[in-house]
Amino acid sequence: MAVIWLLLIDGMWRSKIQYSWPSSIMSPVKEIDALELPGRYFSFDSDTGAYYTQNDQQIQWSSSAAAYALFAGGNAPVIAMERSHEFTGFLFQTSNLNAKNLAELHLLDRYLAADPYYNKTSTFRGSPYSTGV
Repeated sequence: MAVIWLLLIDGMWRSKIQYSWPSSIMSPVKEIDALELPGRYFSFDSDTGAYYTQNDQQIQWSSSAAAYALFAGGNAPVIAMERSHEFTGFLFQTSNLNAKNLAELHLLDRYLAADPYYNKTSTFRGSPYSTGV
């Protein structure tokens, strides 16, 4: 009986680690929903954001592919996109980016912080098992 109990606990522990990915994005998505700011949002994780906000027709997400394509163009298009004020908000997870995209994300973060059009609302840890935010 003790062996069965230990196997059950081990299975539950492992499933929490394996299936915790959606919860890493739920806090920021809930905040976007709670802010009630309609508009377009930009993210490498927009497919996930769109899935969890599909009932709110006032929130639209630019595609994940558009984010990767924009960042592939270097700093100039990233800065131009930020200055256009085309997007209501941005949601990024640093843990899923390569070094080049991460450097451009930090550049975007600096420009967003200096732009009075945008306000940084939060930073969340992506997972208790990584340093990504």
